[in-house]
Amino acid sequence: MNWNGTINVTSEEDGHGAIHSVKLDDFLFFVLEERQILGHTTDRVYRLPWGSLKMLANLISASSDQFEKVDKACLANVHKIKRLDTKLGIAHFAVNGGREKKCFVAESHMKRIQSLLEKLQRSETGSSEEMLG
Repeated sequence: MNWNGTINVTSEEDGHGAIHSVKLDDFLFFVLEERQILGHTTDRVYRLPWGSLKMLANLISASSDQFEKVDKACLANVHKIKRLDTKLGIAHFAVNGGREKKCFVAESHMKRIQSLLEKLQRSETGSSEEMLG
C-alpha cells in the first residue's frame, strides 16, 4: 500500500468532527497539548488521531526529512520556519491574516535547528543572515 502524503485529521474550528485529508507538507508544526496532538497549518489547527508525538515522529520520519523535534512537545517543519529567535527560543512561521504562528524551540535543540536552517538557507539563496536572529 502506497502512502499519498496526507494525514486524516479533524478540524479544531469545525466543531462537528468532519475528517479532512491534509498534505504533510502543509503543516507548519505539530504540538502535544493535553494528550492530544494538534497540527498547525498557516490558517487552521487540526486534531490528529494519535496521542503520542513519538509515534507521529516515527511515522513522519519514514517519508519526510522536513520535520524535526524542536521541543519535548513539538515537531516543526524546518522548511517552513521563516525566522528563529535564538534568544527567546521561538521559531516563527508564515503570517496569515496578521496572525503569526510560532512554537518554542528548546535550548537543547537550538544549535541543531540553527545549523539545519543555515544549510537550508545556503542551499536556497546562498545567505542565512535573514532567517536567524
